[in-house]
Amino acid sequence: EKMSDRELDAAVAEKVMGPDRKSDQHPTFGWHPSTSIAAAWEVVDRVLDLAFSCFGGMTGVNLLYNPYESRWEASFDWSDSTCVNGWHEKPARAICLAALAAVEAKEKTNG
Repeated sequence: EKMSDRELDAAVAEKVMGPDRKSDQHPTFGWHPSTSIAAAWEVVDRVLDLAFSCFGGMTGVNLLYNPYESRWEASFDWSDSTCVNGWHEKPARAICLAALAAVEAKEKTNG
């Protein structure tokens, strides 16, 4: 099921940015990481913080454009060989999808 931009923004605010997020990092205050690349990079920064404080290290963050499929791929790679991806025509949304997948994957492996 595809989430709307608003639903994705809310899920990222809650699950990725968490309760320690800045007060303005919420869709209610105009923070829209699924459509704003600047806000999406804040999400990348948060995943990097989580990677080293909670998930045991990271080996790569990638954002690549695939011209054959006309879409962006965002990926987060960990030292334990976990790799998660998000794909979309818009790079900001790809980052958000990958970030959500990263947090969900790490919650499953870390209990």
